[in-house]
Amino acid sequence: MEILLILISFLIFLYTLFNLVKDDYVCIRKNISPENVFDIAFVVFIFNFLIGSVIEFSFPILFLITISLLYLMTKYKKFPIGRIFDFFIFSFLFSLPFSFFLSAILYSGSIIFYLVQAAFYLILLIIFIKFLKNKLMSRKIREGTISIVFIVIFSLESFVAYFFQKGASVSSFFQRDSLLWILLISLSIVLLVVHWILRVKTDKR
Repeated sequence: MEILLILISFLIFLYTLFNLVKDDYVCIRKNISPENVFDIAFVVFIFNFLIGSVIEFSFPILFLITISLLYLMTKYKKFPIGRIFDFFIFSFLFSLPFSFFLSAILYSGSIIFYLVQAAFYLILLIIFIKFLKNKLMSRKIREGTISIVFIVIFSLESFVAYFFQKGASVSSFFQRDSLLWILLISLSIVLLVVHWILRVKTDKR
């Protein structure tokens, strides 16, 4: 059942990614087709699935590996990194409410936990669609902004969810996964600040 959940979420992700790429004038101008972007998506997905099956990584480490692999493949193919990252993040966000809702059905023992997360990411998705999607497609915001903002929010929410899932005790705050999420939150905030400074300097030119 867990494999079915992963496949359904991945199909939702691919559908969203396809619709973002196929009509994007930047991708059309650079001759980047949905199939080209799908190549990256499938490699990342298969790599994560295989390495996750062989080695039991904690989720924050697997998340970091995913981001790193996506960056390296996008850079290797000479695609616009920030834009492709934004498309991948937006597609991932689109799949999250469905993933958590299906998890609530499959794992009835944690139904409240998954439904709360499904509701959180559904609200976040609505906010992103209403306020950021059109700006992303029209390039009114700096490429990569959506990705960094989402990583900050996702890391923070994952840390809070992990903390309460472990009983919200002081000891759970100092467990490995908690510290990794805190590190990821800190790094993404630093990246967001640097990203904002670069945007300000660009706007002044």
